Order: sequence, then C-alpha cells, then structure tokens
Amino acid sequence: GVKALGCKNFTESKNNIRYCVAKSNSVSLLCGEKFQQTSIEQYFKDCLPQEIQINCIKEDILSETYDFEKLRNQDAIILLVEAGARNGKRVEREIEQLKRQDISLAGAFLYNEDEKLLKRYYR
Repeated sequence: GVKALGCKNFTESKNNIRYCVAKSNSVSLLCGEKFQQTSIEQYFKDCLPQEIQINCIKEDILSETYDFEKLRNQDAIILLVEAGARNGKRVEREIEQLKRQDISLAGAFLYNEDEKLLKRYYR
C-alpha cells in the first residue's frame, strides 16, 4: 500500500514527510487539475530543507495524453488527496496507474481535512 503521511493538523506529519523524502533533491506533489491550495505548497516548503525543489503537478495523470516521463525523473512523489471529496475510487485508479507505469509513490498526504472532525475522532 501507499504510506499515509498525515495532514496539516497531525503533529507527526512533518516528521513523516521529512523521513520519506530524506534522500531527495526534488519532490513532486501530484495535485490534480482543480488544486488551488497554495497553503499546502507552503506547508511543504516550511517542512522541508530549502535545497529540496518542490514541484506541484496539476495535470490529470489519468488523461490519455499525460507524459509520465517527467515523473520518472523525480526523486520523490507525493499524492495529495482532498479530504471529504468522495474521491476514493479516483485515488485508487491514480495509484494503480502509477504502479502500471512503474512509478512509486513516497506517500499520500490529506488536505482540506475538517479540523473539528479530526479533533473529535482522535481525542
């Protein structure tokens, strides 16, 4: 399976991210076409050393015209998953497509999570 790295509201997430990309010079965030969360990009910049280049890839990896070669040249790839978007089947397809292309994920990161719901669930 894919490592779940956490979300912004989990105190352990930054350590998880740093660990999974520790030997990387570049990290690609697979965001998807609708991604508008510059705060998540900033979160990763704040979390990682400055020398690690962060690329936000907004193209749809399920598109028939997607070029997977640019992903093959990345040191680490993290799939961003929007919470509560009823996108579980799509996320499964994306993970399977990456496997078929022999591209491994460093992990997945949840964003737009409901902070109040998480606090109630994990207290």
